[in-house]
Amino acid sequence: MFNSIELVGLTGTIDAIGSLGIALKIWLAYRKSRNMAHLYFTLFYLYLGLFFLMFATSQLFFSSGIIIGICSVLGYFCLYLGLGYLMGFPYLLTDRRDDAILVLRLMIVYNVIFFLMRIIFFEPSVREIFPAYVYWRSVFPSWLRVMTGIIGCVATGSAAYMLFGYAFEHKEDKFLYYKTLWLASGSSLLVIASLLGFIAAPTGSAPFVIAATFMVLAGLIITFRGVLYQPPKVLEI
Repeated sequence: MFNSIELVGLTGTIDAIGSLGIALKIWLAYRKSRNMAHLYFTLFYLYLGLFFLMFATSQLFFSSGIIIGICSVLGYFCLYLGLGYLMGFPYLLTDRRDDAILVLRLMIVYNVIFFLMRIIFFEPSVREIFPAYVYWRSVFPSWLRVMTGIIGCVATGSAAYMLFGYAFEHKEDKFLYYKTLWLASGSSLLVIASLLGFIAAPTGSAPFVIAATFMVLAGLIITFRGVLYQPPKVLEI
């Protein structure tokens, strides 16, 4: 029984549940605020949750490499959509909505190209057996996986850079400072996750992917802390 644990499937499913739960929480906040930033983060968490459902949770329910491979292709399509919303958010902070939309459109164009490449080079996922667990590895060219890491690092890294900059520019406003600092810190962990999951392991080796899923979960929780950050209440005596 122990030897059949789908470790990546389990850790990724935790990320999926966390992402979708956070998406629901932010969407409820958006219904009240009609704040475009809340909408962007709702869609970011929604698409990231769908990515993990397809990429990881599918490993728990299917035993066909072809089906899991198809789920992986669809999952990565959702991943890039989510990164587009994350990358566009910092522009909303400075009232550059047109730039945010442009960034999203550019990411969609890249997403379509990547999706077509995955179809052209499609191969069934491969089941790898380790002493304590098994893992379905997505099979596609190493250069394409590295490109995924580069785009992931650019998207999360640019968001983190702009958010850190915005935080330190508004140091006098403690609310804005701490809010954007939480957002920037969470985005930074997502950069590390991209490095671990795609660039450090261009063949998709299990240990790096597992480490990346835990790093993603930490990054998502910290980012969520920033999205709905509220200043501490001052007790009146």
